[in-house]
Amino acid sequence: MNLSRREERWAERRAARKDARAMREQAREIRRAGEQVSRALREEERHVEIHKAKELLRQALRGGEQLKVAENQTAIGCINSGPRLFSNLDVSADPGHQTPEETIESLRERDKKYDIPFSIEELLKFPVKSIGHLLQNRGDIKYCTNVACTFTREKFMAIAPRIPEYPKLQDLILTVLSCWVANSTPKTPCPKLKTAGRFCVHFLEACSASLPALIESSKTDKSLQKLFRICELFYFVVTIMAGGMTLDLNGIATQAIFSPSMIEQVVYSCGTIDKAPEGVCKHRLWNLASSSARGLVEIFSISEMVRQEGCELSSKFHLEKHGACNVQICQLNDENTTKVPQLHLLCKSQNCGTINFSQAKLNKIDIAEISKPGATAWTLNEKDPQPGAKNYLAISHVWANGTGVGEHTPGNVNRCLFRYFKTIA
Repeated sequence: MNLSRREERWAERRAARKDARAMREQAREIRRAGEQVSRALREEERHVEIHKAKELLRQALRGGEQLKVAENQTAIGCINSGPRLFSNLDVSADPGHQTPEETIESLRERDKKYDIPFSIEELLKFPVKSIGHLLQNRGDIKYCTNVACTFTREKFMAIAPRIPEYPKLQDLILTVLSCWVANSTPKTPCPKLKTAGRFCVHFLEACSASLPALIESSKTDKSLQKLFRICELFYFVVTIMAGGMTLDLNGIATQAIFSPSMIEQVVYSCGTIDKAPEGVCKHRLWNLASSSARGLVEIFSISEMVRQEGCELSSKFHLEKHGACNVQICQLNDENTTKVPQLHLLCKSQNCGTINFSQAKLNKIDIAEISKPGATAWTLNEKDPQPGAKNYLAISHVWANGTGVGEHTPGNVNRCLFRYFKTIA
């Protein structure tokens, strides 16, 4: 009886193990079927995304884009829920890294097939045909819809010098730059992108060598300013491709095309200064550009920036004082500051009274450097000279036009002006 019961229990265990194996096998079959369905869905999604990308490219081509489309984009693959079309990158290149200096030298390499074949006259008459066609044929630049490249191109569109007369040429050049910057592979230069960058360098050199002809041609039409914008864009592109190095410091002959005489010619021919918003000081605008890293050439970008919507300029009262300024003279530079009254803010009566701050207490501040004879500047050895529990406000000397430097009692501040300081503190 006991033996029979043990056999029954063993039989039950064997049956249970058999059922468990069957259930596990069934689960594996379900999992395999699910994976097949997922693969099929991903494949279908890939084809749909590629079809959408191709359709967008066809629309761009129908709209007149002169950029070639890669015929075999289905072999590229999809990443991050979108086609990753690095169609302008040679991912088969040997891995490696280039320093900015090496990139500069590679961009400056010359051989016969990279010489600029057209004359300046042809360039001025047909800039898009001369540049875009030549660059396209040498670099075989394709329209890139990669997510990273597209995002980068949009960023560059916001900051790059603009050539509104030739949007297709600008899009072509920025496509080259965005694919170069967004390349996630080691920085071994892709041949076609490096060719495009090399073309930009040689183009700048050709324009610099033909500077007298360019200036002479500009006397009859406005083609010079259009060409200058193209040079600015090319300079912008090559500088970024070279890792931010300025080309003038590396022997590339761009100095002439951006020389003061050339810039003045373009400035006056296209009215860059005259188009500045009313009240913007032309003298300060010119000096600001002259003191920038690239010099006077920045006047075009700065002038365009102050003309854009959303650019906050000074108060109307301040702008009115610069209404008659020109490039040579700023009227405020000769203003008699002793006659400048202290400012009233949000005070209609202009008679709110003053608050006096004791000069004696201010002079008792225990900073040894201040008391040194002839000291005009000093340093504080303490890390935190003012206890953190006490609120205070430090007013910069740039507020001189507000607090006034004229003939008024020292230590007195208009009550409304002090309230303003207290509010922003």
